Order: sequence, then structure tokens, then C-alpha cells
Amino acid sequence: MVLLRIEDEVKLLRTRFPDLVFLEEGNWVRLPKIALPTGWSMMPIDIAFQFPQAGYPQTAFYGFYVPSGLRINGGVPQNFTDPAPSQPPFPDLKWAFFSGNPDPWDPKREIGAGSNVVTWTNSIANRFREHL
Repeated sequence: MVLLRIEDEVKLLRTRFPDLVFLEEGNWVRLPKIALPTGWSMMPIDIAFQFPQAGYPQTAFYGFYVPSGLRINGGVPQNFTDPAPSQPPFPDLKWAFFSGNPDPWDPKREIGAGSNVVTWTNSIANRFREHL
């Protein structure tokens, strides 16, 4: 049931990010070439995240990865670890990690009726705007 939910959510996410990479092993997602607001040191960047390994969708996402060295207006962002203590399975980049959960997170049985992976990516976009 959880795997079908994740598959359906990845299909939904592809409507917004058609070039995304999904690794079934570990349920990893990589969003390529994401534009950031002015003030960030790199543009565009790739973003990686993992679906929660247990209890999804009731268990919310936690944190996402960006290329190591990313800065905002010359400074280190809040809630940011560079380099990330563990690295996503995309070895062409060295990764840093933003911690945090989506807020709010209220999934429903019907994917479109509540929080889902698109809610999570919108939360990520908001994080980049909040740092300005």
C-alpha cells in the first residue's frame, strides 16, 4: 500500500518536475535544475530528498539535500549542515542538508485531498524564500 502511494505521488510530482530522478531503492528523489530566488550563491541547483522509510504518509518528510557550498547573501543558511552527515545516493555531487519538516502536514487517504510530495516540494520552495 505504501509503495503504491509513493509511486502515485512520484507520478504526481512528475507533472511539475518532468526531469526528476526517482530511485526505487530507498525511495530517493532528485529534482534537477531548480531556480532559487536572488541572493543564493548557486543557480540552478539540484535538490534531493527521501520519502520517509516507515509510516508514510502519516510520517512527514524530514529535511532535504542541496549541493555543498550553497550560501545565502554570503552567509550560511539556518538549520543547515555542510557537508551532510550522510550523502544521498547521487555521488556526482557533495551534498549539504537542510533540516526541517513541512508545515502543516495533514495527509489524507486520497492523495489530492491532503498533504503529499507536492506539499513537501512547496515547503522546500518556501524555505528558500524565507531566508531572504
